[in-house]
Amino acid sequence: MDAKVLARDLFLKGEDLKAGEMLAKAVPAQEQPRWAANLLELVAYQYPVPQTVSELIKVAKDPKKWPSARTLFGELRNKLLEIEKTPSKFEQHLVGVLYLAENVAKLTYNASGGSAPYDADSAWWIPQNVRYVLEHSEHRIDRDRLLAALFG
Repeated sequence: MDAKVLARDLFLKGEDLKAGEMLAKAVPAQEQPRWAANLLELVAYQYPVPQTVSELIKVAKDPKKWPSARTLFGELRNKLLEIEKTPSKFEQHLVGVLYLAENVAKLTYNASGGSAPYDADSAWWIPQNVRYVLEHSEHRIDRDRLLAALFG
């Protein structure tokens, strides 16, 4: 059976990290930034998000810009820490988008081959981030489209 089909089955059973590990092995490292950026774009478009998120999506789709994902990760981390100090119901979706963006930044930087890479398991967290966004979204997100992008 195809690894992406197995990963989807694991995700549907709530085994997000196992699904993420399987996806990370099925999606080549050099394709992961574009794959993850597409997911980020799908969950971010309905909400006002920091400019850093929009910039990361562009960076992840252009291999020449991948090294700049390290700087963007720092900006995302700072924004997330700021929001987490004063959480509100509305911001739960934004927190999920920022968690996803952090992992997109990490795996994008890692794909650049730069020194001091982030944790090798950064891509493993993508399904869990997607689940969080789906569970905390106040707007309708096309779940089927998102899952197709995640496991397609």
